[in-house]
Amino acid sequence: MISRRHYISPVQAAAPRKQPSSLDYVQQALKDLDKARSRATDEVRHTVDTAIERLRKASSEMRTGAGDEAADFEDRLEHASEEVRRDLGRRAIAAQQSPEALTELAAAIRKRKAELS
Repeated sequence: MISRRHYISPVQAAAPRKQPSSLDYVQQALKDLDKARSRATDEVRHTVDTAIERLRKASSEMRTGAGDEAADFEDRLEHASEEVRRDLGRRAIAAQQSPEALTELAAAIRKRKAELS
C-alpha cells in the first residue's frame, strides 16, 4: 500500500510545461483585469469586477478538479499490482522533459527507498 504522504502525484511530478495551461491563462487574465480595473471609470469598474469574480471561480474550480483527479489516481494506484506500479514509474520517468524534473524524481525515490529500508 502506498502512503499518500510519500507519494508524488502526477501533478507534483510533472515537468514544467512549455505551453501555458488553461489555469495559467486564467491567472494572467485576472492580472490584466486588475490592471484595467485600476484605470477604469466607476461605470466600467463594475463590469470588470464581475469578470474578475467569474475568473476567480473558474480558477478555483480548475484547481479543485485537478486535485480530485490526482486523488482518484492515487486511489487506483494503491490497488494496483507491484508490476503495474513499476511500469507506471518507468513511464513517468520517460515522460520527463527536463533534467530538473528527473533530479526531483531521483531525490523522491532515494527518500522513499530510505523510508522502506
